[in-house]
Amino acid sequence: NRMLAFALRHIAHRAHKRSEVIVDRLEIERRFQEPLQRGLQPLRARTGAALIMFASTSQEGPAEVFVEGEIGAVEQAKRGVAETLSEFDGFKAPADGLVLLIPVDLVERMQGHFRLDKEVTDWVCCSTKAEIRCLSDRVVVRGQRGYIAIVMLQQARLEWRGQVLLPNGWLLDSWSFAAVAEIRSRNTLPQMV
Repeated sequence: NRMLAFALRHIAHRAHKRSEVIVDRLEIERRFQEPLQRGLQPLRARTGAALIMFASTSQEGPAEVFVEGEIGAVEQAKRGVAETLSEFDGFKAPADGLVLLIPVDLVERMQGHFRLDKEVTDWVCCSTKAEIRCLSDRVVVRGQRGYIAIVMLQQARLEWRGQVLLPNGWLLDSWSFAAVAEIRSRNTLPQMV
């Protein structure tokens, strides 16, 4: 049993600390496996918990994440896993990015799944060095110049109608966001003229 081997190895390693150690198991959808794998090392460093992921043995089964550590560290790691999954789905803006929420009528016109033209994506990515990922009704933008990338997408594809979710949880309408982006860039953005 994978969980038992993981637990025994880590409990034996921590036995000298004489603190209460727990092991918990989380199931995650297979589609989350890759982004979560990238986020495990920072979670380990931030929480002090040991985390390991095992892929499902079947093509459609869930992946498993085992978390081991002191109670507080395990709880913090589980919250970190949930945040990582929310960021991947665009329900929470990543610390280094933003989420552009597409207006419902535009999503419906595209038969329920918003898409960006390759030319627009290439133009924005090359201009800003931002990473752009389209989901069905939102676009996740990551990178240092993500604010400018969102302005460019608003102007090029959304007619200034999308809302923007910030890393602090604030949700701004397109014009309020444009003002914030302009202040952040410390000058007038050429895409807004």
